[in-house]
Amino acid sequence: MGEAFDEAFPHYLLMGMTDKQFWDEDCALVVPYRKAYQLKQEEKNYTAWLNGLYIWKALQTAPIYVNGFMPKGASVEPYYEKPIEFAKPKKKENKLQEHERMKQNGIDFMNKLAGTFNRQFEKKQQEERLKKAKAGKEG
Repeated sequence: MGEAFDEAFPHYLLMGMTDKQFWDEDCALVVPYRKAYQLKQEEKNYTAWLNGLYIWKALQTAPIYVNGFMPKGASVEPYYEKPIEFAKPKKKENKLQEHERMKQNGIDFMNKLAGTFNRQFEKKQQEERLKKAKAGKEG
């Protein structure tokens, strides 16, 4: 049993528990430390996701897409005018639905972008074939 405590000790130190709390105080104290650590990890994960959201929004509004590579008829959404507010708690289902919607929007956008690149590439190849064909007839 001592090995299990020795194995767990570094993990609880990482969670912010002191060695005195771990070895000498109430053993039930590990529960709130573990829960607090899990909440911190969830917050880090959410922050990383939010950073990805901001980056994705920035890419959607980047001038390169507007000027040259946007499919015809596509519209560009403006970048956020202010930071996303967190004052109103959202239901978990709404966050999941929003995430899925944004994911699908990203997939749709990338598919349109890939289609545009493919059409440009095919057009360029066709022009090169015509040039070769004309050069062969003249030569």
